[in-house]
Amino acid sequence: MASIRAVELRSKIIAMPSDFFESLTFGELQVDDMFIAFPLPGDNSGHGGFIGKHLVFLKNHPRENPDCPEFPFNATDMINGIAAHCSRGMLVIQVSFAR
Repeated sequence: MASIRAVELRSKIIAMPSDFFESLTFGELQVDDMFIAFPLPGDNSGHGGFIGKHLVFLKNHPRENPDCPEFPFNATDMINGIAAHCSRGMLVIQVSFAR
C-alpha cells in the first residue's frame, strides 16, 4: 500500500498543467554534458522509482560508437567509469557541479 506522501505526490503531479512536463532527451545533450536518467515511478527495486541513488553519466559520443557498432557505448558512469549505451530518446536530467 502506498504511503500518504506517495498518494499526495501523485495527486500533485496529475494536477499540473501539461507545459510543466517539457523534457530533455539524451539525443539533445552535447558531448561532455553530465546527466542522470529521468526518474520514473516504479517499485524502487530495480524497476524505476524515486527512492535511492541515481548514477551520474557523461555523454562521450554524439551517437552510437563507430568503433564498436554491435554494442554502441555512448556514455560513461562518472563514479565507476563503466561504459553505457543510452538511446537518443531516453529522458534525462542534465546536471552540473563544480569541479
